[in-house]
Amino acid sequence: ITDVLTDRAIEFVRANRSRPWFLYLPYNAPHAPHLVPAPYIDRYLTKGLPLPEARIYGMVSNLDENVGRLLQAIDPANTIVLFMTDNGGVSRYFKAGLRGNKGSVWEGGVRVPCIARWPGHFPAGAVVSSMAQHIDVLPTFCELTGAPLPRDRPLDGRSLAPLLRAGSGASPHQFLFHQWNRVRPEASSGAVRDSRGFKLHAADNSLYDLQADPGESRNLASQHHDVARRLRAGYDRW
Repeated sequence: ITDVLTDRAIEFVRANRSRPWFLYLPYNAPHAPHLVPAPYIDRYLTKGLPLPEARIYGMVSNLDENVGRLLQAIDPANTIVLFMTDNGGVSRYFKAGLRGNKGSVWEGGVRVPCIARWPGHFPAGAVVSSMAQHIDVLPTFCELTGAPLPRDRPLDGRSLAPLLRAGSGASPHQFLFHQWNRVRPEASSGAVRDSRGFKLHAADNSLYDLQADPGESRNLASQHHDVARRLRAGYDRW
């Protein structure tokens, strides 16, 4: 399916070269059922991964190749590319030291890649550590393309265009919120993070400094009562 979606996306790009276009390509990989051609699986089996994990990483490799095919089909000078994912993964292996997986509000469940490319407009290789969220995509694209923001609804998102152009900068948000209650609403969990990097888990009011401890291993609530109270108040208002 990843190959098919990419084929259709490339056809769309080629058919619209003479006019402005917007392409939203929501791949459904990597995701169960973990089906991918055998050569992608075999390369990870030979590294010693068990079959379920080899299938996941095989899907990632296939996705990587297909994104590369799509990038070769577009005009880089005139095309803004934004790559991001919707949530953390389910693999038991590499998680960049983050705690938790998909289905949680730990960083392993909510921190995802967001990669932007526009040669000549965004500095290559820059890493922006300021917090942002999916709600920022719409206002960001509107500012970059000169499109007006919709006026018939309130927007929680903020444009990230200044950060992308500079390759650095402060987050436009005071707080960002996470919540997971899908499938298990009785076990709802939530979290709030501020622009300084402090994050509070609403279930138990535990507090973590993501700048120093992205793996959320040290609960600082007893040492920073004022920060915990401020974040809790922000979460409750939200």
